[in-house]
Amino acid sequence: MFKSIRTAPLARSLAQLLVLTTLLLLGVGGLVTTYRVGMAVPDWPTTFGQTMFSYPLGEMVEDLGRTLEHSHRLLGSVVGLLSIALLFAVARPAGRQAMIACCVGIGLEVVAVGRLYTQSGNINGGAAVDWVAPAGPFAGAVLVLVAGLFFGSQRGTRALALLTHLAIIGQGLVGGTRVLENNVELAFLHGSLAQLVFLIAAVTATLVGTARATTRAGLAPLQRGPFFLTILALAVVLGQAVLGAWTRHTGQTMAAGLHAVFALIVLGVVLLLFVRLGAFERETQSSVVRSMRRGLLHLVGAQIVLGVATLIVILMLAGGFNGHVTVTEAILASAHVMVGALLLAAVGRAAVISLGVRVQLSTADASGNSSAPSDPRETNHALQVGGIA
Repeated sequence: MFKSIRTAPLARSLAQLLVLTTLLLLGVGGLVTTYRVGMAVPDWPTTFGQTMFSYPLGEMVEDLGRTLEHSHRLLGSVVGLLSIALLFAVARPAGRQAMIACCVGIGLEVVAVGRLYTQSGNINGGAAVDWVAPAGPFAGAVLVLVAGLFFGSQRGTRALALLTHLAIIGQGLVGGTRVLENNVELAFLHGSLAQLVFLIAAVTATLVGTARATTRAGLAPLQRGPFFLTILALAVVLGQAVLGAWTRHTGQTMAAGLHAVFALIVLGVVLLLFVRLGAFERETQSSVVRSMRRGLLHLVGAQIVLGVATLIVILMLAGGFNGHVTVTEAILASAHVMVGALLLAAVGRAAVISLGVRVQLSTADASGNSSAPSDPRETNHALQVGGIA
């Protein structure tokens, strides 16, 4: 099951940049939702009849809603381009056939986007979208990209990069359809899926950036952390994110109440995970687990504080969810969305590490024999995460 994952520095850097950019995208999306300007640019995939990248900056900054919504779209495009760059970066070491599959697949995606653009005038004039035109090339792109995984090595890494790319593309299509349909339910779905997309990107960056199979001599047997508890924590935190999106997109009192009550469940589960990871840290003597535990504690604490502060501002200072939006509310609400995403990613990282780790507790000589380390501090070796077959 566990094989070596060797990724070039470029792939690791791209994966990390993708996560950071996606987090920024979530923050801007939070501002769009808070200021209720999701329809400030009423057409898609164009912006007031122009291509997204040719829309004049001067017109963009004339209106706050237009600035936020168009910036959200531009950032979404950058995230999509970074996911394509990551695909090529992880495919390059796998050989020529893998690269050819990437080139053909991305080429078909370009054709699909082009077919959307060619009918944009009719779409924005009120005509229904002809999804059949772009669906064919896009389906072909998915098939080619998936087929490319069967060529070359590092299939697990490339599969993760492809999953991230397809999740981002799907999220963009949901956002675009939300504009075309002017649909509040799709806006809620778009906001909820954003957290899941960020989780996928963060897990991919964890494995691409730090994962190594431990096949060297002198390593202790496979040790597992509280994997099932991390899965429970993932489900709970993701459910809380969905409740948050429901609250923000509808402003319903019931949604806000459920969101507040469920926050206590999130706090309890994360604290339980913190305790269980403490036992795992003592067993493995790993600084990685120690750092991960601290991160979980800080993030859940910050998230609770931001949530309470946001509710106080909305209910006491802004006159409710349908009242006037203040700058303080916008900043706090967007920070709440971003920290929630970071908490979800931190739990996802804990799940990856708990799924299968080996900790080097002894020093192996060239012949494969091991001896106890002379310095107790040497037991605190780097945690190494198993790759995916």
